[in-house]
Amino acid sequence: MKNTFIKSLLLATCLLSSIVAYAYDFQAGGIYYNKLSDNQVEVTYLALGRANAEAYVGDVVIPATVTHEGTTYDVTTIGTKAFDTCRKATSITLPQSIVKIDDMAFMNCTAAKSINVPDSVKDLGEAAFSGCWELTAIHIPEGITTINSQLCNGCKSLTEVRFPDSVISIGKASFSGCESLSSVTIPDSVTTICERAFSSCKSLKSINLPSTLSVIKDRAFANSGLTAVKIPDGITAISATAFHECDNLDLNKIEFANNGTRGEENGYQWVDLGLPSGKKWATLNVGASSVEQTGDFFAWGETEAKSYYEEKASKANGVSGKIGGKAEYDAAAAHWGGDWRMPTIDEWRELAKYCRWENRTINGREVKRIISKSNGNFIYLPHSGKRILDTHKELNVRGYYWSSSALGNPVSRAQTLAFFSTGPADYSSAYLGVGMAIRAIRE
Repeated sequence: MKNTFIKSLLLATCLLSSIVAYAYDFQAGGIYYNKLSDNQVEVTYLALGRANAEAYVGDVVIPATVTHEGTTYDVTTIGTKAFDTCRKATSITLPQSIVKIDDMAFMNCTAAKSINVPDSVKDLGEAAFSGCWELTAIHIPEGITTINSQLCNGCKSLTEVRFPDSVISIGKASFSGCESLSSVTIPDSVTTICERAFSSCKSLKSINLPSTLSVIKDRAFANSGLTAVKIPDGITAISATAFHECDNLDLNKIEFANNGTRGEENGYQWVDLGLPSGKKWATLNVGASSVEQTGDFFAWGETEAKSYYEEKASKANGVSGKIGGKAEYDAAAAHWGGDWRMPTIDEWRELAKYCRWENRTINGREVKRIISKSNGNFIYLPHSGKRILDTHKELNVRGYYWSSSALGNPVSRAQTLAFFSTGPADYSSAYLGVGMAIRAIRE
C-alpha cells in the first residue's frame, strides 16, 4: 500500500511538472506561442518561475507572423508573464502587429536595456515592465488612456517618461521606485495621479502638473526628490500624504493656483477648507513669515507683542462684548487690516470637527497639519507654547491660540484652543494677560 501511494504521488508530480513545463502550444524560431484564434497567437513563456529564466537570451526579435504546421498566424499579443524572470534577455524588439502587452509580460527582465513598444499597442497591462532594472526608456503609444498599476515599478535605470495626450489616469505605483527618473512630461489630458505613482523617485526634482489635473492620491510623490511644486487650479482633492517625506521640498514652496480655494487679502494668504460656515483661514500666525514659525504673542485684547506677560494684566480687562474685528483690541484686525480678525471659539471648534489633525516637523519645529475632510486643502498650526512673565513655556510641546470669545462679566478670562503634540484639539480658557499666538480668519 505504501509503495502504491508513493508511485501515485510521483506520477502526479511528473504530470504536474509536464503541465508547467509545456505551457505553450508550439515553439518556432526560439519563441514560444499560444493560439488565440485560427489566425492569431500570443508570445508566451516556456514555464513559470525559474524554468523561464533562460527561455529568452540576448537580443530577442519577435516576428510579425509565424507559420506552424502550414498555418500562418499574426503575432498580436505579448502574453501574461511571457518574459517573466528572463534575466538573460538584453533587448526585445516587437513588431507593429502587437496590439496588447499583457500583465507582467516583461516583469523582472533585469538585463533588458531596451524593449521597444510599437505604436500599434493599445493596451499596456499591470506591472508589464516592473523590475526591469536596466531599462532606460519606455515608449507609451498614443491611444493609451490608463497607465495601469505598477507598470514600471522598480525600473531603477529609467530616466525619462513622456505620456501621450490620450492618457487620463496614471495608476497606482506605476513608476514607484524609479530612482533615476528625472524627467516626466504629463499632458493636459491627465485628471488623476493615483497612490504612490511616483513615490521614491529620488531624482525627480521638479514636475509640471497640468491644469486638467483634479485628483492627487495618497503618497503620489512621497519620498521623491521634489524641491518645489505648483498645484494647478483644477485640483478638487489632494491627499494629505501626497508629498509625504519629500525631504528636499520646502513646504513654503508648494504653490497653489488661484482656483477659488486659496487667495490673498492685504498681502496675507488664506485657504478655504470647505467648512460649512465658508470661513477662510490664514496660512500663517500673525507676526510669522513661514508656516512653522510661532509668530508674535499677544495678551488677549492687546495688539502689540511685549517681553513680559502678567496673567491678570491686560488692557482688555473688563471689556464687555466681542472684540473680533475691532482693531483696538483684535491683533489680527490691527496688523492685517481688511476683514481679517480673530476666530471665535465656535469657529475653532468647526475647524477641529471638519478637519483631520496630523503631527509634522518642519525645520525642527513641531506643527499640526490641519487637513480638510471635504476638499483636501490644509494649513499648519505650530506647537507655539505660551508666554508667562518673561518665559516661553511648552514650545514644540503644545499649541495655544486665542479666540475672540470672552468669559465673565466683566471679562476676566477668554476662551482658547489648545492641543498637545500627542493629542487632538481641546478647549479651555486663560487669564487675559497670558501671551498666546493668534491665527487670523476672514469671511
